[in-house]
Amino acid sequence: TRKELEAQEREFLAPYAIRACDSKGRIHREPEHPYRTCFQRDHDRIIHSTAFRRLEYKTQVFVIHEGDYYRTRLTHSLEVAQIAETVARSLRLNMDLVRSISLAHDLGHGPFGHSGEDALRELMQGHGGFDHNLQALRIVDLLEERYPSFPGLNLTREVREGLNKHRRVLPGAPKLSPNLSLEAQVANVSDEIAYDHHDLDDGLTSGLIQEEELRKIPMWREAYRKTSKKTRGLPAGIRRLQVIRKLIDWRVTELIRESERRIRRSEIRRPAGAQAARERIITFSPKMEALRAPLKRFLG
Repeated sequence: TRKELEAQEREFLAPYAIRACDSKGRIHREPEHPYRTCFQRDHDRIIHSTAFRRLEYKTQVFVIHEGDYYRTRLTHSLEVAQIAETVARSLRLNMDLVRSISLAHDLGHGPFGHSGEDALRELMQGHGGFDHNLQALRIVDLLEERYPSFPGLNLTREVREGLNKHRRVLPGAPKLSPNLSLEAQVANVSDEIAYDHHDLDDGLTSGLIQEEELRKIPMWREAYRKTSKKTRGLPAGIRRLQVIRKLIDWRVTELIRESERRIRRSEIRRPAGAQAARERIITFSPKMEALRAPLKRFLG
């Protein structure tokens, strides 16, 4: 039952994790579900939404007719959720909340990647501009039409705040906490990890990126060195995927270790403490950031 699930959260989750029983609730009041926590219910509403299905046709880099191998916003969102759950589980954060934020984080994107967003921003200059984070909030608060008693999906405040990376608010919306929750921070950084390395995969597959170019980047060279003994003699495609796998695992491991260190240093004991912290808690060490910088510039 929901009460048993909430009891499990109280037993397993860290003190600084957000518990479903402590949710700040929804815009429109609803009775609780007998067998799902509020964040599990959010997850299911997102999965069944029209906006989530539409992510299948919104592309990252390559348009959909170029092949079904390349990432779309839908497959990217699933990969972000997978990485985010690993981090959340290791830090004893609320995985249901992290999963919901991860799956909904790209709902507000337009088609055609960053070029499409630039075009929308230009077209909407006289109407307040365009911001995909605020558009995600419009979708889940207003534009989805599925329920007779309210517009939108009526998600919990914790998921809605997690979608708003830049802390801007829609007209008439309640004021947000100054910083993202730890769960939202996990989803945010997991998005970055997935984006970097799956762009590498798609770029190499398409031929837009050549391995010779990547060998100039220290992070790629090191990951290649660490996998070379196990992949010697294997087809080039498998070797390449193992290098990318190593890069993802490397960054996820470093993210967990640095985040644990910052949690201890900040002496965070409750969710509000994380949102009041002066520094971002879920992040990489300066050393990892410096190592990643050449790769980020290359993909830029």
